[in-house]
Amino acid sequence: MDTGATREVVKLPPGRNVSSLNADETLLLGTYVDGGAPPAPGPTARLAPPRDLASPNYEAVGADGKPMTFADAKDLRLHNQLMATRAGAPRVLFTVNTRTGELKISSASTSGWATCNFRPTDANLIMFCHEGTWHEVDRIWTSTPDGTGLTKIHNADDEHGNCRPRILLFGWRHRLVRPANAARPGFLAGRLPGRHRQAHLVITCSATRVGALNVSADGTLFAGDGGDSEMVAHAPDGKWIYLFRPERVPDVAGVKAANSESLIDAGFFQGERLVNMGKHDYRLEPNVTFSPDMKWVVFRSNMLGPVHVYAVEIAKSANR
Repeated sequence: MDTGATREVVKLPPGRNVSSLNADETLLLGTYVDGGAPPAPGPTARLAPPRDLASPNYEAVGADGKPMTFADAKDLRLHNQLMATRAGAPRVLFTVNTRTGELKISSASTSGWATCNFRPTDANLIMFCHEGTWHEVDRIWTSTPDGTGLTKIHNADDEHGNCRPRILLFGWRHRLVRPANAARPGFLAGRLPGRHRQAHLVITCSATRVGALNVSADGTLFAGDGGDSEMVAHAPDGKWIYLFRPERVPDVAGVKAANSESLIDAGFFQGERLVNMGKHDYRLEPNVTFSPDMKWVVFRSNMLGPVHVYAVEIAKSANR
């Protein structure tokens, strides 16, 4: 990075993709599909030409012969990919030694892979997710680069960007409710690797995000990108960029249970609407993030047609 000098590490076979570099820069992490995927039975969804360069466009026709919504078509495509994987095209997680170029298999899965990252402060810890509809896979896992120490963290439906590398963040909706996309509160949890205690925060239906839920560098603020009536919580009034302030539920009269350190630390979000996204097409995920000085929430939007990057100030002005 300092000199700009480059060197070839390895020539990867076609279909192998690298997604992360570990903390001491000794290993790359990547995935590939082992073998061709057989065709999925039943209705199929396709990735149609995008609305713009940054917006995916999933299309499918339901059993009633009517076009599915974007969100339903996307879920169907994830389901079909998962079924194809389980039928004989496992996804493989591999590492590459940055000094020698040696490739090693870390582990294989019949559930596919989504986000795969090394922990920023631990060169020997990987966090990854199984890919598929959230109620069909066990979403959040950790392991070492050689595949040992495999640990399921939570049956979550999403993983989230986190500026604080000590904590794993994940979200989910209650799995005992049917159908899977029924409107109900969402939850966010944080957990330290190697520890069982979790902090849970409730997110209201209208504020449940479609894509990213991000946290500020100091862990005091969260931001979400909302969603339209077809996405996630099917909220009719969720098309907003949200700012969330977490509030912990205190102990009654300050009295703690004897095993309080092993219990869930419960709380909720106080939500604040920052930007009206009424003209935004949510096939494009805004993917909110905080500026390093924590004064702005940055996101992308097609609300004016082309995809632009926007920033909204967190501090309230005189007219807001």
